[in-house]
Amino acid sequence: MTEVAGHTSVSEGDKGARTLTAEGKAGYSSFGAHAEGGAHVMRLINDKTEGMEMDVKVLGASAGVKAGYIDGSLAAKVNAGVHLVDADVGAFRLKLGAGVSTGAQMKDNSVEAKVAGCGVTLGQKIGVSVFDNEFSIDLKKLGRFFGIGK
Repeated sequence: MTEVAGHTSVSEGDKGARTLTAEGKAGYSSFGAHAEGGAHVMRLINDKTEGMEMDVKVLGASAGVKAGYIDGSLAAKVNAGVHLVDADVGAFRLKLGAGVSTGAQMKDNSVEAKVAGCGVTLGQKIGVSVFDNEFSIDLKKLGRFFGIGK
């Protein structure tokens, strides 16, 4: 797969905090293509504590398109939205804002389907989305946190 990616931050702290962040990437292979980008006022990252990985984006916007088999997922989807918070913390995902994601994806032993930001995720991940306000739980990560499975 061929991919181009980049990000920039106005300031980046030693604890994983970044302010005024812009990110983007695009790529293609013989099986599909994708392009996505976003900007956030603040982003907090902690990937050092196993089971409690954290990626929290505050006050941002994003857009993207994905079609084909890329990075272990089979997808046909487009998305655009703004958010107050977009957080992945341990086994939990929470996104508050507004968006119009549409499409389907199979990834991480789960199937996701959305129309105009409304849809569900079923499988290893269980979740619901209403106009791209999302809440989901990754059952595999939750089990690892409690010492069940590897």
